[in-house]
Amino acid sequence: MAITLEQLNAAPAAEAADLLDGLYEHSPWIAQAALDQRPFASLAQLKHAMARVLAAAGRDAQLALIRAHPELAGKALVDQALTAESSGEQRRAGLAHCTPEEFARLQDLNAQYKAKFGFPFILAVRGPRGTGLSRQQIIDTFERRLHGHPAFELQECLRNIHRIVELRLNDKFGAEPTTGNLVWDWHEELAQFSDAGYRERGQLTVTYLTEAHRACAAYLQAQMQGCGFDHVAIDAVGNVVGRYYADKPDAKTLLTGSHFRHRAQRRQVRRAFGHLRAPWLACGLCTHRAGACLSTWSWWLLPRKKASASRPPFWARAHWWGGSIRAGSISLMPMASACARPWRMRG
Repeated sequence: MAITLEQLNAAPAAEAADLLDGLYEHSPWIAQAALDQRPFASLAQLKHAMARVLAAAGRDAQLALIRAHPELAGKALVDQALTAESSGEQRRAGLAHCTPEEFARLQDLNAQYKAKFGFPFILAVRGPRGTGLSRQQIIDTFERRLHGHPAFELQECLRNIHRIVELRLNDKFGAEPTTGNLVWDWHEELAQFSDAGYRERGQLTVTYLTEAHRACAAYLQAQMQGCGFDHVAIDAVGNVVGRYYADKPDAKTLLTGSHFRHRAQRRQVRRAFGHLRAPWLACGLCTHRAGACLSTWSWWLLPRKKASASRPPFWARAHWWGGSIRAGSISLMPMASACARPWRMRG
């Protein structure tokens, strides 16, 4: 039977900890510390609380958590010594049915990775949609990350751990991330656009005003129109510009869009094309479908004239949706790199 937030919020501390048991591998202290922040208004708030606990714990605690995880298709799987959660995830990815060649390759990769970085390779083998990666996808990712920088790999392992926890938490609460799956689908659809000569080799390259560039711009334009923007146009150099008008004639306009940067020989899916973030479109789509206004939750941010590095991007506050108020004096523009920095508010 699925857990509810009401049940978690009302439970005594020990019982609440038991409800969240098995999220972080052999590390119940993370969920226990996060429970001090109850009550939670959403699963997203709970996930964020646990992520912040781990971030504040320091490098030693983070390394201990990573080292508490089993190797993929390792000795623990063979000896049936995995936790129930890890066993199910590895079996769902087919790691219990490796061919002798696949098993030998994974053992070799495990040894090389641990020798180089000092901790085991962590991958959310259930994948972006929770349905499971193939064994070949796992091996390909393993081989690619073996060449990474130690500092990057530490953070990549933590990112994958949080993804594993997110999937386990969704299972416990019977939650289906419909909008999150839609955002992932948009990323995958964007990745279909690649210049001739690169697309055939599985590489992602888009240069200015090529056929792929124009097709991608048309795709973005259609998506933005479907998400409720009042006006969307493509300028002379392929930038997609969307406008969302306020309901007062003297008010400022919400302006966002995407301009393209050269993407050369990418062998993996990029999470964004240009500076337009898919979560931004998802916020617009959800409010549009609900018959509300995109600025409904932006209005809550009005007192904050500028975002800072310590404040999350405005789209992270989408759980404040509600009502039908338009922000009459707000303009949001992406900063130099929307992929890495928060958004600046002007007005």
